[in-house]
Amino acid sequence: MLYLKEDIAELQSQLDSGTRAGGTGRRTATQRQLADLPMVLESEQLTGNLMPQIADRWPCKNSQCRNKGKTCWQNKKRPDGPDHVSNHYPVPGELFRRWNREINEDLSTVEQPSQNLIVQLVNWRESVRLGCARTRGYPAHPPTGLHPRVG
Repeated sequence: MLYLKEDIAELQSQLDSGTRAGGTGRRTATQRQLADLPMVLESEQLTGNLMPQIADRWPCKNSQCRNKGKTCWQNKKRPDGPDHVSNHYPVPGELFRRWNREINEDLSTVEQPSQNLIVQLVNWRESVRLGCARTRGYPAHPPTGLHPRVG
């Protein structure tokens, strides 16, 4: 195989930097990925992908939430308020992409989604709740004409 001198110099500098960074010269794939992460995140931001920032800002850590370990927007009255699962709104992929698009269009921020997006998050959570009720054998709504007797 033929190599340009510049290619050889570049490969050598990469090998040298890998040796210095890892100490022994051998780095695991995870170590390489972690070392490259700041550069990857910067390039994502430069290309308009702010989803990593959204995920970092809104991680779900509530053990009572079914979305724990993923991303939930939280509707709290105060940022330092208690973490109640009733304030959690999971962010599905489609709405995640929409939120990113709205940030790029100055309609939302990482800190605060637009009112339109909030309505969609509420609707999505409700549709999932009703969908789960159906899969467990509960009707989403009581059948029409059947109302409990009062009195």
